[in-house]
Amino acid sequence: MQHSKTVHTTLLVALFLLLFVDHSFAQILPPPIAPPPNATPIDGGLSIVMAICAGYGAKRIYNKHSKK
Repeated sequence: MQHSKTVHTTLLVALFLLLFVDHSFAQILPPPIAPPPNATPIDGGLSIVMAICAGYGAKRIYNKHSKK
């Protein structure tokens, strides 16, 4: 009978400590970071516009120098 009480008490204390440790570590961790809002990336479109403008400028310079 004494052995059974010791085992039950040990298991109860272990379960209590396990739950206590789990909650104490959960409070130490920082909250999760929220995902960024859905924003439209302009890098790809901006690169295309810059390439078109550079090509148009190069064509204008070429045409200007070829007429002379």
